[in-house]
Amino acid sequence: MFWENLLSSQFDPLITDLFDSLEQLDEFMRWLVVHGLAVPTVSFLGAMTQSNPNEQNGLLLIFVLAVLFSNYFFN
Repeated sequence: MFWENLLSSQFDPLITDLFDSLEQLDEFMRWLVVHGLAVPTVSFLGAMTQSNPNEQNGLLLIFVLAVLFSNYFFN
């Protein structure tokens, strides 16, 4: 019964018109930037807790901060 209802039901399209698609694209790009920053930030914090961090941690911090502040240019 569940599968019959699922297959026979009408699905709404994800993008209904041009305005919605542009707004969804903007929200998706922001989501992508914010979640894309999570991995370098976590790896940087993990490297900072080690007893002997390598020399690339400073460059990684500069990169993460630059990407974070570059988000303001897209707003």
